[in-house]
Amino acid sequence: MPSISFHSPGVRIRELERDEWALFRKLRLCALAESPRAFARRFVDKRGQPDAHWIRLTESVTSPAGQTMLLAEEDGRSFGWSSGSSTGSIRRPATWAACG
Repeated sequence: MPSISFHSPGVRIRELERDEWALFRKLRLCALAESPRAFARRFVDKRGQPDAHWIRLTESVTSPAGQTMLLAEEDGRSFGWSSGSSTGSIRRPATWAACG
Protein backbone atom coordinates (compact mmCIF):
# COMPACT_ATOMS: atom_id res chain seq x y z
CA MET A 1 0.00 0.00 0.00
CA PRO A 2 1.50 3.39 -0.95
CA SER A 3 2.27 5.95 1.71
CA ILE A 4 -0.22 8.78 2.13
CA SER A 5 1.16 12.29 1.84
CA PHE A 6 -0.29 15.72 0.98
CA HIS A 7 1.59 18.96 0.54
CA SER A 8 0.28 22.52 0.51
CA PRO A 9 2.31 25.71 1.00
CA GLY A 10 3.67 25.33 4.53
CA VAL A 11 1.41 22.39 5.47
CA ARG A 12 2.08 18.68 5.03
CA ILE A 13 -0.18 15.71 5.82
CA ARG A 14 1.60 12.38 6.20
CA GLU A 15 1.32 8.99 7.85
CA LEU A 16 2.87 8.42 11.24
CA GLU A 17 5.91 6.16 10.92
CA ARG A 18 6.28 3.02 13.02
CA ASP A 19 9.39 4.35 14.81
CA GLU A 20 7.81 7.70 15.80
CA TRP A 21 6.36 6.49 19.10
CA ALA A 22 7.88 9.41 21.07
CA LEU A 23 6.20 11.92 18.73
CA PHE A 24 2.92 10.01 19.01
CA ARG A 25 3.18 10.04 22.82
CA LYS A 26 3.82 13.80 22.80
CA LEU A 27 0.86 14.53 20.51
CA ARG A 28 -1.51 12.15 22.29
CA LEU A 29 -0.69 13.53 25.75
CA CYS A 30 -1.06 17.08 24.45
CA ALA A 31 -4.47 16.22 23.01
CA LEU A 32 -5.59 14.60 26.27
CA ALA A 33 -4.40 17.60 28.29
CA GLU A 34 -6.04 20.18 26.00
CA SER A 35 -9.29 18.31 25.31
CA PRO A 36 -9.97 16.02 28.26
CA ARG A 37 -13.63 15.36 27.40
CA ALA A 38 -12.96 14.49 23.76
CA PHE A 39 -11.34 11.11 24.38
CA ALA A 40 -12.15 7.93 26.26
CA ARG A 41 -8.78 7.98 28.06
CA ARG A 42 -7.59 10.59 30.54
CA PHE A 43 -4.28 12.45 30.62
CA VAL A 44 -3.57 11.40 34.20
CA ASP A 45 -4.00 7.74 33.26
CA LYS A 46 -1.74 7.92 30.21
CA ARG A 47 1.13 10.25 31.17
CA GLY A 48 2.87 7.67 33.35
CA GLN A 49 2.73 4.83 30.82
CA PRO A 50 6.13 3.25 30.05
CA ASP A 51 7.80 3.56 26.65
CA ALA A 52 6.76 -0.02 25.82
CA HIS A 53 3.09 1.02 26.00
CA TRP A 54 3.64 3.83 23.50
CA ILE A 55 5.67 1.61 21.20
CA ARG A 56 2.84 -0.96 21.12
CA LEU A 57 0.21 1.73 20.62
CA THR A 58 2.19 3.31 17.77
CA GLU A 59 2.61 -0.09 16.15
CA SER A 60 -1.19 -0.57 16.32
CA VAL A 61 -1.85 2.65 14.39
CA THR A 62 0.90 2.08 11.82
CA SER A 63 0.37 -1.58 10.93
CA PRO A 64 -0.92 -2.25 7.41
CA ALA A 65 -3.86 -4.29 8.73
CA GLY A 66 -4.81 -1.89 11.51
CA GLN A 67 -5.52 1.78 11.89
CA THR A 68 -3.93 4.62 10.00
CA MET A 69 -2.73 7.78 11.70
CA LEU A 70 -2.17 10.93 9.69
CA LEU A 71 -0.14 13.87 11.03
CA ALA A 72 -0.62 17.52 10.11
CA GLU A 73 2.65 19.45 10.08
CA GLU A 74 3.59 23.03 9.39
CA ASP A 75 7.21 24.07 8.98
CA GLY A 76 8.29 20.70 10.38
CA ARG A 77 6.13 20.98 13.55
CA SER A 78 3.29 18.52 14.10
CA PHE A 79 0.13 20.32 15.15
CA GLY A 80 -2.58 17.70 14.74
CA TRP A 81 -3.54 14.14 13.87
CA SER A 82 -6.39 12.05 12.66
CA SER A 83 -6.73 8.29 12.92
CA GLY A 84 -9.15 5.68 11.75
CA SER A 85 -9.43 2.11 10.60
CA SER A 86 -7.89 1.12 7.30
CA THR A 87 -9.67 -2.25 7.31
CA GLY A 88 -13.11 -0.99 6.40
CA SER A 89 -14.55 -1.98 9.78
CA ILE A 90 -16.61 0.58 11.64
CA ARG A 91 -14.61 2.36 14.30
CA ARG A 92 -14.88 5.77 15.79
CA PRO A 93 -12.18 7.96 14.24
CA ALA A 94 -10.17 10.34 16.40
CA THR A 95 -9.00 13.80 15.39
CA TRP A 96 -7.14 16.52 17.22
CA ALA A 97 -5.47 19.82 16.30
CA ALA A 98 -3.54 22.16 18.56
CA CYS A 99 -5.29 25.34 19.59
CA GLY A 100 -2.34 27.61 19.10
